Amino acid sequence: MKKLFVALLALTVLSGAAFAQNGAQAARTAKVTRATKEAKGAIEAKKAEIRENLASFRKTVESRTEFNGSFILQSMTNLMDSYIALANESESAAVSLNEEINRPIKAGWGRTVTVAQLVRDNIQHVFPGSSTADDFDRFEFLLGKKAVSQAEKQINDKQTAVLNSLAYFRGVTEKRKEFNGSYSLQDMMDLMDNYLDLYAKSKSAALSLNKEINKPIKAGWGRTVTIPQLIRDNIQYVFAGSSTADDLEFFAEVLGKDVK
Repeated sequence: MKKLFVALLALTVLSGAAFAQNGAQAARTAKVTRATKEAKGAIEAKKAEIRENLASFRKTVESRTEFNGSFILQSMTNLMDSYIALANESESAAVSLNEEINRPIKAGWGRTVTVAQLVRDNIQHVFPGSSTADDFDRFEFLLGKKAVSQAEKQINDKQTAVLNSLAYFRGVTEKRKEFNGSYSLQDMMDLMDNYLDLYAKSKSAALSLNKEINKPIKAGWGRTVTIPQLIRDNIQYVFAGSSTADDLEFFAEVLGKDVK
């Protein structure tokens, strides 16, 4: 009976620790989700501002019957400033608007023009070497970029998710003073899931991150470890034959591959 009590007590303590660990992970996930939503909201707001400035600029060009290059660039400043502000937050988000921004405009003075063309043809009206000239040069350069496809964007986003979860795992490993193999594998789950999702979408995109993922980590308990090593040394904490065990073993195997 005493042995049973001790076993139940140990199970309760371990369950409580696991619950606390899961609770902390859930809180972190919720925080990341909230921050992501806020960032997306800020980007959408900047896109809306760009569209408003674009509509205003198009009206100016369409209604102006006499061409004046200096005036045109001056009228474009709000559009350029809002576009660059978005590019500073997310270049891909700004470039995704390029097709919309570069739609031809039937100017009031008789020509059909585009925003990029107007910048290129009239940049001489801005003092060379000034910050304004630099901004217009960057604006024209970015407008010439091609937006990535939805599939490419998904891969880029997933690579970012892998690197973010890697940073989290490295951070908790560096801070943990007492080694616990089960916790180390649990902390690794987001990284593994994101990596395997990426691998399913693009093997080369996943393998290109292997060098970064395999960098040694100076653990808080005094050892220098790598992720494949932690998996190999602690796989016994996962139920043999389970999908999690299979995923961990495959993760370690793929991390040993070179980029093709």
